[in-house]
Amino acid sequence: MKLSILALVAAFQVLTIQSFAQSQIQVKPCKQNCIEIAALPVMEKAVLASNPAFVQDPSCPTPGSETIKNAITGTGKAMTSAKIIKDMVAQSTTKRDLIMSDRSRCGACKQINLVSTFTTSAPNQLKLDSSCPTPFASNFQKELNNQDIEAFANDTIRGRNAQGQQFANACSNACNLYTATASTPLSSATSRLNLTILCGQPRVGSILSATYDLSVGFVHQWVCAK
Repeated sequence: MKLSILALVAAFQVLTIQSFAQSQIQVKPCKQNCIEIAALPVMEKAVLASNPAFVQDPSCPTPGSETIKNAITGTGKAMTSAKIIKDMVAQSTTKRDLIMSDRSRCGACKQINLVSTFTTSAPNQLKLDSSCPTPFASNFQKELNNQDIEAFANDTIRGRNAQGQQFANACSNACNLYTATASTPLSSATSRLNLTILCGQPRVGSILSATYDLSVGFVHQWVCAK
């Protein structure tokens, strides 16, 4: 059976949306500030590596990137954090739009911006546990329809899918998860999810009573063209 060109394109798009990549990464040792020291560098590197390359005009200023951390911050419990983060992302839209409209880096050339929004979650208080191993992280990348991103990220973090279960099996119950989750728009309907999960020192209190520090930030990439 022969497929039309449109059908082949549609099939490729479906395969692209379902594509999945995972890597396990050794990170810098940390007992405090593990999001800053270990998780964010992994996420930032993955975002920059996976985003499409723009054509840079050699006569224009060089391309660059900047990570804006803690654009919005908050705290929450395990049962409320997801909603709080969702509200924080909604509140960050104005700041994201300002970054997208930035034209200060290319002089007389045209500046092309790409902005990935990311969120982080980490225990507010830690207790050091010698049974918790040296921190390690996994980065999960997946191109998804926008309405499916939150569910896939939550299922992976909670070990409810094969990818998340694999990470959960490697991370001792004595340890705690730290997350940095980036979303890069690919079209009006799809985005690339870049989810970094870090296995680190445990929280103080039970999963329900512990408080988590939450934040929203941006990875801003730009190139200059005539």
